[in-house]
Amino acid sequence: MVTVFEEINTFTPLGIRLWDPVFDRKIDDAISITATPVINPRKKIKATRTISGIYSFPHLPGMRDIEYEYDDHEITDSPVNRYEFVIEVTDERKRFIDVAFSVELPLPYSGVFLTNIPGSPTGNIPKGLHLYSSNTRKLPANMAAFRGELLQHDSRQPAAHALLRLQQESGESWYGIADKNGFYAIVFPYPELIKDLDSSPAGAMSGSLYDQSWELTLSVFYSPSTWQNLQGADTPNYLSILSQQAAGIWPQPASEGGSAISELPVTLQYQKATSIKTNGLSELLISSLS
Repeated sequence: MVTVFEEINTFTPLGIRLWDPVFDRKIDDAISITATPVINPRKKIKATRTISGIYSFPHLPGMRDIEYEYDDHEITDSPVNRYEFVIEVTDERKRFIDVAFSVELPLPYSGVFLTNIPGSPTGNIPKGLHLYSSNTRKLPANMAAFRGELLQHDSRQPAAHALLRLQQESGESWYGIADKNGFYAIVFPYPELIKDLDSSPAGAMSGSLYDQSWELTLSVFYSPSTWQNLQGADTPNYLSILSQQAAGIWPQPASEGGSAISELPVTLQYQKATSIKTNGLSELLISSLS
């Protein structure tokens, strides 16, 4: 028989669930997440992954009183001290774009860390922190992907960290983020197959499956002036990347009489590699409007 002399409850002040919006499932392998206290940037703490796939941070600096709730701890009405940490997420297998963001602890709510996600209806609770596919991510054949390179129209420099959105006629949207070199991927399931109601038998597809195509709309959001830099991080604050302002898209360079537009119609063809380019170039030119 085991005799319990004392029981101490501990509370982990930060847990992060990573989410893959392409397959609608959590990401819990080959990921490195670190937390760096802003007041002590030389101290970098690495997260541990729990059995349930949550990345947790026990024993963070300044969090001892929050982690250990003793029965005789005096409860007062004084405000809780909050500490800022820079969180960096790196995919060791290069499937996803690396991100960084800041968080103040303790969180004002219980449970895992939540954040805003582009396209999420107000009030919906996200399943986790979304990570977006890198340009080199390998995918099964039943997934569609637009891959390419973004350049700034005037300087021809990479449009790093631009946010891209593809919208279907149904209104459903899919996102991608350019890496530091301007390369991006927007990955999503193929839209519903188009059927010919006059075909026989009823409801059967007309023609070859490989003849299927869909009309989509591309928007790009790019405003480096609104980025928030984080101490010691290689990328701007993730939330400032997700909240960038609309950019201009150049179907044709200004030198050839082109002008910027806010939305670009694009065609998706089944099982065909698709890259969106400015006419006459191997890249797509964009410009910040801010």
